[in-house]
Amino acid sequence: MIEDPCNANLIPGIFGDQEGLLAQVKSTLSFNATSTSGYVLWIPSYHCAPDINTDTEGVEFGGVRGNLFVFTHNNTALNPSNDSGSVPFGEGDYNKLGQQMETAATYADPASPLLQSDIVQDARTIGACCKLTYSGQMFRSSGQVCFLNDLPLSSILGGSKSVAGSPTPVDVDDLFRWAGNTTRWGTDTLECVFRPDDSASTFRKNNQAALDIKSPTGYTTESETAAAQMPHAFGFAWRGLDITSGDEFPIILEFTKSIEWRAAPVSGLTHASPMTYHPISQVHRAVQHLDRKKRPGHDWTRRLADVGKSIGGNLANIAFSGMRTLATDQRARNQLLSFTQQAAPLMLTMM
Repeated sequence: MIEDPCNANLIPGIFGDQEGLLAQVKSTLSFNATSTSGYVLWIPSYHCAPDINTDTEGVEFGGVRGNLFVFTHNNTALNPSNDSGSVPFGEGDYNKLGQQMETAATYADPASPLLQSDIVQDARTIGACCKLTYSGQMFRSSGQVCFLNDLPLSSILGGSKSVAGSPTPVDVDDLFRWAGNTTRWGTDTLECVFRPDDSASTFRKNNQAALDIKSPTGYTTESETAAAQMPHAFGFAWRGLDITSGDEFPIILEFTKSIEWRAAPVSGLTHASPMTYHPISQVHRAVQHLDRKKRPGHDWTRRLADVGKSIGGNLANIAFSGMRTLATDQRARNQLLSFTQQAAPLMLTMM
């Protein structure tokens, strides 16, 4: 459930006990990118959704709660706005996703619809994963992607140009420097997995947020509870998309989260009897096991989602992503040889 939240069966007892019911929730966010760079940051220990308000010009924007943020722009060194006088971080216009945004927009957590219902009191996070897919024309696939994990919440509002006063959010270049691992944006779906932190075991309601958007200070700050517990964010950053005037390049983000939720007293549902499975939480033990078995260069928190891709798909990826890049090490050359041998009969039948 921690290593593969997108596909795992849910089993009770990961926190040592069970106080509620298990559920897996999903949501998808798609947009046509006309900007060459951007990032998505998700704090899955929270389950909130923004309040949707309307300004004097009829433009909708995020409200006072946030734990899932997306920012897009052409300038990788531009810090999203967190200005108390205009647009604080998280209050970007979500209708402009993929365009040059003044600041990040806030989106609903995949668990928020469930927690907004009358039957749910609160929930805690077992595991979460985010998938990033480029679904544009294969031969136009370009740019870089970096996987983000274990990003402290305070870092989101602590960019390279932070000064006294309102915190300055991170830009795309900040995140690339911090990540330390970068890959070429190809035709594969990329998957980033959340490393559960201590705050994930806390039951939270829908109205609790990681960041208070447009707090009493006028700009976005960490919420009081989040500042005390310091939950981690994860996600992706990208730059260098091949964008030509008039072109639209679809990008798809998929969010999956496993939760344990407790029924609200007014729901009419019977409260699940608490059950103890282990004397202590098994989360740290599970993460330790996953860390010990990982090989150099192969982190369980980041991977290709489509590991079982067909031979034809792999050959297409090699052809369009660049054979020279693929054959930079012995393992890649062996992989290329294997693809060629397997595809030879297919090629003969096409002649």
